[in-house]
Amino acid sequence: MREEFKENAIEPKRETVMHDICPEPIVCEAAGEYTLPDYRPEIRKILHLRATVMPAGHYQNGGRAEFAGTVQHTILYADGEGKLAAVTLDADYDFSHPLPEEGEYTPTVDSMVENTTCRLSGPRKLSLRTRVRNLVHLWQEEEVAPVIRGMGSEKDLSSLEKQSERMESMTQACGSSGAFTLTSTVHLDSPAVGAEAVWAGGSLLISECRAQEGGCLCRGHAWVRCLLHEEGGLPYAVREKIPFEQLVPIAEANERSSCIGYGRLLAAEVELLPGEGEENGSLVFTVSAEVDACATGTQICNPVSDLYSTDYEMSCHYRPLTATRSLGAVMGNYTVSGSRARSECDCENAATVVDADGRMEIHSVQVERGRAVVCGKLLTVAILTAAEEEAMPLLSAEVAVPFRIETELRPAPGTQPRFDCHGELISARARIEQNAITVDCEIALALSAYEDETRQVLAEAEPDRSLPVEHRGNRVYVVYPREEDTLFSVAARYHKSRAAIAAQNGLGEGVLAVSHMPASLDGVHHLLIED
Repeated sequence: MREEFKENAIEPKRETVMHDICPEPIVCEAAGEYTLPDYRPEIRKILHLRATVMPAGHYQNGGRAEFAGTVQHTILYADGEGKLAAVTLDADYDFSHPLPEEGEYTPTVDSMVENTTCRLSGPRKLSLRTRVRNLVHLWQEEEVAPVIRGMGSEKDLSSLEKQSERMESMTQACGSSGAFTLTSTVHLDSPAVGAEAVWAGGSLLISECRAQEGGCLCRGHAWVRCLLHEEGGLPYAVREKIPFEQLVPIAEANERSSCIGYGRLLAAEVELLPGEGEENGSLVFTVSAEVDACATGTQICNPVSDLYSTDYEMSCHYRPLTATRSLGAVMGNYTVSGSRARSECDCENAATVVDADGRMEIHSVQVERGRAVVCGKLLTVAILTAAEEEAMPLLSAEVAVPFRIETELRPAPGTQPRFDCHGELISARARIEQNAITVDCEIALALSAYEDETRQVLAEAEPDRSLPVEHRGNRVYVVYPREEDTLFSVAARYHKSRAAIAAQNGLGEGVLAVSHMPASLDGVHHLLIED
C-alpha cells in the first residue's frame, strides 16, 4: 500500500461519547387465560388485583435486542363462603427494539404496570390482561476521532491545524444485587389458634443510595405484610419493616458518581406459629428481594469540528455527533393522602379496614420555577369488612389519590431535559371516616434528568495533492477581519498556523484556546500575515 493512502486518527487516544439510541417507551402486554384447580376456593367477588412486573432479561437476536419477563398477578377475592382468599398467577411479556448495524450497546430497562384488568367467565375461570410500559435505554459508545486519508508522513500530519470543541457526555453503568433473603419475627396479640395466613407480600423502599469505589451501597426497608384470617373472626393485616443494606457491584462506580436505586420483592413467605396455652402466636416473614442501582458520571471529550492543512487544500466531510449528558438525579420518599365519599364507593355499611394496596401512575415530569415536578395518581383499593348483618362480609373501595411532588432536582436554566422517573407505592393505610374512606400512602421516587446535544464534527478528511499550497516567501498580507471571522477561519484562509499569526500580531498564547470563537479577534483591527 502506498504511503499516501494510509489512514491516521488525529489523536492517538480515540475518545468516545455515550448516546441513547432508544429514548422512547415501549408498551407491550402480558395476558393469559386461567382455570383454578378444584382445591382452590371459588371466586365470588374480586376485591383487589395486584400486578408486579419482574425485571426483563435480554439477548441479541440478529439486528434486534429482545426482552422478556413475567408479570405476577395476585388476586384477593371473597370465596363462596364470603371468606378472604388469594391466588397468584403469572403471565409473560416480551418486546424488542432494532439495533444499529455497528457498535456495542448496554441496555437498561425500567418496567411499570400501566393498566391491568381481570374478567371472570366462571367461578374458577378468568382472564388477565396487563399493559406494561417499558422505559428502555440502549446506551451506545461512539468513537469521535476522524479518519485522515492520504497523510502518511509525520510532516503531513504536522501540517494539520485542527479545531476542537469541548463536549460533555455522561457515563452510566447499572448493576443488580441479585436475590437476597430477609427474615423477621412478629409477635401477635392473640394465640392465633386455627388462624390462616391468606397472603404475604410488600414493597422495597430504598432510603439511601451512595456510590463508592466499585459499587453503590443501598440502605432501606422491606415493607411486608400478611393477611390473616382467624377462625370465627374477621381478616386483618399484620405489618413489619425489615431493614437491609446491600452493595450493588458496579465496577465503573466511584465516589464522584451520582447514583439512584430501587428494588422489588421477588417472593414473600410467612410461617404462622400458634401459641400454646396462654402464649400468643407469632409470624415469621421470609422475603426474597433484589436491588437495582445506576451510577452516573461525566466524561469530557474534544471532538474535531474542523481542520485544514498549511501545505494542501483539504477535502473534509462532516457528520452529526450526539452525546447524552446527565443533568442530575434525586431519590426521595413522600406521604400523600386522598379521600372518596363512602356513597361513591358503595360501602356505606363498611365497619372495619382489613388492608389497603394499589399502584402508581406517573403522568408527567416537568420543570416549574427551576425544580422538577412529578405529577400523577395513586390507584388504591381498601379492603373492608361490612356490618354483621350483611350477606357479603367483605367490601372493596377504590380511592384515586392525585399527587404533585416538587423534587430537589434542579436542571440548569436553558437546558431541555428529558426525565426518567421510577415511582412505586410502598404502603397504603385506609381509615373509615363518617362520610368518606381516606387513604394515606407512602411513595418512593427515583428521578433522573438527561439532555441530548448534537454537533457537527469532522468525519474524514483527505488532501488534494494536485493543489499544494504555494508559499512564495517575502510576502506580507494585511487582513481586515470580517464580522464572522475567527482566528481559525483567517488562518485556514491563508493556510498559516494559528500560533504563527498570534505570535506575529502579539495576540498572546491564550487566544489559541478560543481560536474558533469570534472573541479570539475582539479588538483586532487588522492582522499581518507573513507568507
